[in-house]
Amino acid sequence: MKPSPKDYHPYYKMYIDLIDSEDIVSVLENQIDEFNDFAAGLTANDFNRRYSEGKWSVKEIIVHLIDTERIFVYRMLSAARNDGSDLKSFDQEFYVRNSGCGKINHLLLIEDFINMRKSTISFIKTLTEETLCRKGDIGGYPFNVSAAVYIIAGHFIHHINFIKENYF
Repeated sequence: MKPSPKDYHPYYKMYIDLIDSEDIVSVLENQIDEFNDFAAGLTANDFNRRYSEGKWSVKEIIVHLIDTERIFVYRMLSAARNDGSDLKSFDQEFYVRNSGCGKINHLLLIEDFINMRKSTISFIKTLTEETLCRKGDIGGYPFNVSAAVYIIAGHFIHHINFIKENYF
């Protein structure tokens, strides 16, 4: 079931609103195929493309997708296990800047995204309805596990659409 606005910071509404389906696992699974199709159409040079000076390259956006998914899976795990920790937000610019992704082969990034997503799906499938409703805290704002799942899926849609609209 789609999370309620009380289950996440208002910033994440834009991602959650991009999801039309209540079958979030199928959405995440379909995104693997979508990502494969998208990446297959790009050359190694395309991955280094920026739509404007000072903006992220396609590679950097993919690293950002992977990093964000890893962080949200950790947040989901923390909440699902009733950890009770107040989890910190993260500086996406800092993470991308320190990723070294310019030196990483684009094929390895594709593989990393797919492996990360498969791991995310596997983890989500282990969660019960009860654990999906458990709450955590990010920087003083509540979220529940289900909201994090929708954020991951919507975040992917947002960035892939942005690349398609602005880079090619």
